[in-house]
Amino acid sequence: ETARAAQAAAQAAAAQAAAQAAAAEAEAARAAAAAGAHQAELAAWLPAEPQAAARGTVRVLVRLPTTRISRRFGSGATLQQVRTWVESALPETLHGALGDRFELVSTHPRYVSRAGEGGETTLEMAGLDGEQAMLNLRLLE
Repeated sequence: ETARAAQAAAQAAAAQAAAQAAAAEAEAARAAAAAGAHQAELAAWLPAEPQAAARGTVRVLVRLPTTRISRRFGSGATLQQVRTWVESALPETLHGALGDRFELVSTHPRYVSRAGEGGETTLEMAGLDGEQAMLNLRLLE
């Protein structure tokens, strides 16, 4: 009888562990879907990407911790639009961890773009209006 009770307790514990694992998996799937929807919403806010040969086009490259991303913008695009693009293009592993806690830093010319600052500052105003602008993503604590 004691063996049956121990077996029943083990089965109950296994069922509880399986239920917890299924709940955690469902929550992870829901969070991933929400992050994907948020990224799609951000991307929809962006202006159309200009043709490579269009006058005043700047190819913006951003160095992330593990990869690089690039996109073309008109030199009149705002740094807020660039930040929005970066948020929308972040790999899933970084998106949830970063939110808007990052800076975009250009070393030449020296420029730092922070969340909530320079919303109307254009690439041209920041001196980033050549054919290509390289930015580094710096994580904030």
